[in-house]
Amino acid sequence: MTAARPAGRLRRRVPARLGWLLLAAVATDVTLWSHYVAWAQEVGAAASIPQQLEVYDLDTGTTATPVQVSGHDEVALPHGDGDLVAYTVADVTNEDAVTWRIRTTDLRRHVTVDIIQGRFPVSLILLPIPVVKLPYLVWVEPLQADSLEAQVIVYNVETHSRRVITAKQPHTVSVDGAWLFFDATSDAPGKRDAFAARLDSASSAPRRLTHSGRVAYPWASNGVLAWQEPIAGDPDSIWGERDDDPSATPVEITAGRNQGNAVPGQGFVVWLNGQLALRPLDSVTPRTMLPDQHPNIPLRWAALGHTVAWASGQATPQDPLVIYLAQVGG
Repeated sequence: MTAARPAGRLRRRVPARLGWLLLAAVATDVTLWSHYVAWAQEVGAAASIPQQLEVYDLDTGTTATPVQVSGHDEVALPHGDGDLVAYTVADVTNEDAVTWRIRTTDLRRHVTVDIIQGRFPVSLILLPIPVVKLPYLVWVEPLQADSLEAQVIVYNVETHSRRVITAKQPHTVSVDGAWLFFDATSDAPGKRDAFAARLDSASSAPRRLTHSGRVAYPWASNGVLAWQEPIAGDPDSIWGERDDDPSATPVEITAGRNQGNAVPGQGFVVWLNGQLALRPLDSVTPRTMLPDQHPNIPLRWAALGHTVAWASGQATPQDPLVIYLAQVGG
């Protein structure tokens, strides 16, 4: 495998004229797909919660605000495919009783659709996160307000059909290619592993991918599944494997305490280790540190192919948040 090139050469940066959009302290959940970069942010300097979705088009160099909510509602967790972006709208005034709904917005047609509204409030940690792989929209839906029991929902946005994948306490779900990936309780209480199921096959039973019982926050994209271990506390290792090869063997990307939040790119994994670190799917190639000493934690980071998106943190509240894109390999 070709080692990732040092990430110091920034090929493209969101123009400085967009910096004013990020001057406010509240901005979250940067994501990258197709030719779009999107994030949630507050509406005006006096606001304290992210209530609008900003989308930057890399092809046209323009920014749009296709989504804005009001009241106590927040916009969170955008994820897109093609011209469709899905996101959660939630009232988190009480983090133990969050009301929520999942929406989609077609960026070309300017059409917004409510896909589902939660039947009961849930704790913030159980807030459903939608992911898109057209024509499918996938999320983990809680079955009870005060329980970890849930089910994986596969919704077809064209036919409006809905399929349920049964698993024991699934949590994080992602999609890559023709497969969806999630973590769930495995052999015994307190043990969790990663599983995969076909997006387009109702008869496909979930396939278990890992056997450590320590898997937390798995995420699949760009042909790679990445996760952290253990389930609770600070991660002591980051792992990855090819997600398109049933015979793939997990690779320990790094050992030692870190801050986790692993995101896979094309043949590499990015995670937080003081600053953002990057390494191919091996434990031999020296890791590369992305050129930013203070990545913004609420905005997190994303990868598409060999491109990584992240936001520079603020040394002072007056400093602008600037989103960067870097070519890190390929």
